[in-house]
Amino acid sequence: MSTKTTRAAFAALMLAASSIALSSGAFAQSREASDGPVTRGGRPETAKPAAKPAAASLSAPVGRVLSNVQKLVGDKKFPEAMTALKDAQTAAVTDYDKLKVAQFTTVVAMNVNDEAAATAAAEAAGDLPEASIPAEDKLDVYRNAAALALNAKHNEKAVVYARQLIALNANDARTQQIISTAMYAAAPAPEAIAFFQKKIDATIAAGQKPTRDLIDMKINTHLKANDNPGAEQTLEQALLLFNDPKDWTQMIDVTMSTRGIRDIDAVMLGRLLFATGIPVAKENADLIGQTSQKLAMYGDAQLAQQKGATLQLDAARIAADKASMPDQIRMGAAQNGIFNVKLADALYGYGMYPQAEAAARVALTKGGGDTSEAQMVIAMSLYQQGKLPEAATAFEQVQGGSAATPRIARLWNTFIKTKSSTATASAAPAPAPAP
Repeated sequence: MSTKTTRAAFAALMLAASSIALSSGAFAQSREASDGPVTRGGRPETAKPAAKPAAASLSAPVGRVLSNVQKLVGDKKFPEAMTALKDAQTAAVTDYDKLKVAQFTTVVAMNVNDEAAATAAAEAAGDLPEASIPAEDKLDVYRNAAALALNAKHNEKAVVYARQLIALNANDARTQQIISTAMYAAAPAPEAIAFFQKKIDATIAAGQKPTRDLIDMKINTHLKANDNPGAEQTLEQALLLFNDPKDWTQMIDVTMSTRGIRDIDAVMLGRLLFATGIPVAKENADLIGQTSQKLAMYGDAQLAQQKGATLQLDAARIAADKASMPDQIRMGAAQNGIFNVKLADALYGYGMYPQAEAAARVALTKGGGDTSEAQMVIAMSLYQQGKLPEAATAFEQVQGGSAATPRIARLWNTFIKTKSSTATASAAPAPAPAP
């Protein structure tokens, strides 16, 4: 395509990854007694030995020390409790001993602001053989281990714990955030992408909207794996979910950089840009305006000028061209397909949408050359006439063109879906007032 602008690579256009690592503040200090689980604010959650199977029991020396630690915690004597736990660590023999000592140490260490010791203890609990961890303790053990490992940037370990949480089907919001963060940080791209897509699909199936962070993590995971098509597909899904002007700008810029894009494709994409109503960058306005002017599509050039393009347009020439449209329409019956498709483009630019649709249909009957341009004009003209279902069907029938053409048709259809969704929501009856 002959343009005077350079488009950055797809990855450079994508949003930077959100800052998703958990902060140490996620585990605020606990000032609670240890006669019940510590649960507020996302802190490590086990402050006393949980109910356990009959086969699991503490050895007598460890039991004595932990009984004393429990009293010290109840009295808020956390430094003394931390010192006492060192004796318990020395005395621990069985995996169950080690588990309970590690759980106490995690909580007490956070209360003396020693996150390094808390992390080491939480990871020690998470690293024990799975079979040695009672079922009722697994969620707390793996959640605390994963979160603290992420804080410490021990991402490879965090992924191991996250997989255990997935196996436990832990679906509360905080645990899901920890799992997602760990998968994004260190899971192999195929595994992470599959996880994010499954989560997105499940959320939508439940009638809810996925979070933007979830979508962005999936996009950036594709990009880290150099999977630009996957990132683009996910960004298209974001367009449907959020209809964010920044996403439209990104997607249009990415599509404009398609290798082999033609001048007519750039104009078709520009028409979409203008139809969305989003802010138009000067660079894009200039590109679309200059290309339209070169193709003698003066109506499009005028609109680009209104959007900020710097152009030297001959107003008298444009007025004469627009006034000649009825004569050119009459001539179309005796002309070939190329004449009629160029006429259809001119009519569209001047806002004469029914006439543009008719001329493009004549062009298809005449044949000759690539039919994608006529098909695109038909679909766009239908959209502009408010015939959204017919326009969507017409865009699905676009064939030929360059590598960019089907992408542009697909984006137009994505835009139509957002408009259809808005129209449906607006037409929905208001809820009946409460009796």
